[in-house]
Amino acid sequence: GSLPEKVQNLLDSIAGLTGINPQSVIGLPLYENGNAVKDVSSWLLDFFGTNIITNEVIHKMDAEILARGGIPDEGITVVAYSGGFQPLLKAIEQRGYKVHTIVAIGAPTLMDRKIPDEVKRIVYVAGDRDSIPLVNRFVSLENRYPDFQHRDGTKVETINLRLTNSAINPDTNKPRGVNHTEYFIADDTTDRYIVETHRFLTNLIFRSQLGLDPIDLLNQVDA
Repeated sequence: GSLPEKVQNLLDSIAGLTGINPQSVIGLPLYENGNAVKDVSSWLLDFFGTNIITNEVIHKMDAEILARGGIPDEGITVVAYSGGFQPLLKAIEQRGYKVHTIVAIGAPTLMDRKIPDEVKRIVYVAGDRDSIPLVNRFVSLENRYPDFQHRDGTKVETINLRLTNSAINPDTNKPRGVNHTEYFIADDTTDRYIVETHRFLTNLIFRSQLGLDPIDLLNQVDA
């Protein structure tokens, strides 16, 4: 699939920051076709070995790495939104890509205990109203998160973030929350909460790629 406009906007925002090598951040397509049943079926079949989506990820990664003239010495950060995260893990396992950090946004997976050795850090972001199956099983209200692990049981450095939006929805009189489509801005986005979430994720990925501690960003956005 083609890279969604919103994810591309996030990558463009990152590339515009001073001090980061834009060649070191890759974004993955959504790998969804609008039919929820077909999407889930394809995703599960890929997990159990068809590799249809995984092969698409490999094709995308190979093309991106070739366009960059190889992988920088520090490794790369891959932003995987939604259904792209789990096939990315399989692609890294099969091809050995030097992916230092994965930023998984609204991304389900059944491979939390099978993270490839190449991956050193996972930043897992889930909106509190994200309705995609399995997304919120990692993120609880008590902020008690299981760490991702390599196959041998060693822990992967994990930063789990649960995005919330406390603004009251006038139609329901309940907190609005953050759903699956509200992580990034579109070209015509004016909603300040989505804009703030997009800015927060931009800074988070920027700091993570530089090897800095991103935790101090948590108080900078109420989204």
